[in-house]
Amino acid sequence: MKEIIPTTERISNMTMWLEVTRIFDFITFVMSTFINGVLLNLIKTASPKHFGNYVYLMMSFSVNSLIFASIHAFLQPVSQGIYKTKLTE
Repeated sequence: MKEIIPTTERISNMTMWLEVTRIFDFITFVMSTFINGVLLNLIKTASPKHFGNYVYLMMSFSVNSLIFASIHAFLQPVSQGIYKTKLTE
């Protein structure tokens, strides 16, 4: 059995990948906040009267999306791999 030990190149690639995901998470958080804010404003001001209680359902989905985007941005979850792997021959 062989063990794969992380090399400097592999660690460098993982560090770069974590930086890319951090930047992407920030960009998607900003976009989600802006778009859901606009959506909430449009639902509140421009929705027709015949929509009735459906307006509250649409608003709840938008608020829910804002909450989850904020939680994701705050926690910044990242899946982790295992460094040592046993290979069978």
